Amino acid sequence: MSWEDTIFPEVKTEEEKEKDADKVRRFEDLVDELRTQLNQTNPFHTPQLSMNSVKEGLTRHRDIPLLELHQLQGLDATARLQMFFELIEQCSSSDTTTRIQIAKGRVSSELSILIHNYQTNQKIETWAALRNLFETEFATEVSVDRAWQELEAMGYDWGESPQAFTHRFICQHAVIATKFPNEKFPNRDKTIKRKLWYGLPAASREKLEGFLDEGYPLRKFIDRLEHER
Repeated sequence: MSWEDTIFPEVKTEEEKEKDADKVRRFEDLVDELRTQLNQTNPFHTPQLSMNSVKEGLTRHRDIPLLELHQLQGLDATARLQMFFELIEQCSSSDTTTRIQIAKGRVSSELSILIHNYQTNQKIETWAALRNLFETEFATEVSVDRAWQELEAMGYDWGESPQAFTHRFICQHAVIATKFPNEKFPNRDKTIKRKLWYGLPAASREKLEGFLDEGYPLRKFIDRLEHER
């Protein structure tokens, strides 16, 4: 192409413009046809949600963390399920179809198949029914003793960052404290210091034993431990 063609492009006739428009329309029709075929042949495909069904707010359905099957084990399964369903309700209307579509799109493939199976066998016809089935299947009721035993089983390894361990313990402790709000548990920070201390080599334990006192701040204890490492 010459510089003249670049600066002074050829002006298309009305007939040529109509031909170009026709090509665009045919291409769009083809895309729509392929999309329809995909929806019909893939039962797990989540259709595009209309803006009338999805709420405009801080939470968008694509921002909801993906719920994995392995996350529905242990003490925090109930809390995870509750948070998952509440996030969907925050970003969508009360329309059952819309909410189930969002749920199928924000879970792992195994859970998506489970929801589809529920729909096929007419086990769910409402959003409340889906929520109830999931909570019945996966929400595990545990005693306070077992809950604390599971927390006590957490151990610190010398190779792990003490701050990373502390964060994990604090989160698990919050799960138990939320699940059993009327129970009184041992002092959290003192328990963390004790677990960190047990994971140290003998020489380091001897140096830090005097800082296990409940009145010594956890943050300062972690700083001393980091210095030892």
